[in-house]
Amino acid sequence: MKTIEAIELYENFSYLYKYAIKQLNPFHSNGEIRDANWARGEIETAIELMELLEHTKGK
Repeated sequence: MKTIEAIELYENFSYLYKYAIKQLNPFHSNGEIRDANWARGEIETAIELMELLEHTKGK
């Protein structure tokens, strides 16, 4: 059971991390300029969701 939980935690964190990093790109995939305020909000939301994962450091 711990292995499954660890995999799920990794997958959730990895998705949120990659999503947040993607927001740092100044352009959307279609070449339009990304709105900085919207991107900032998306990054903040991703970080908040990462915190909700309640991952604790290993002992």
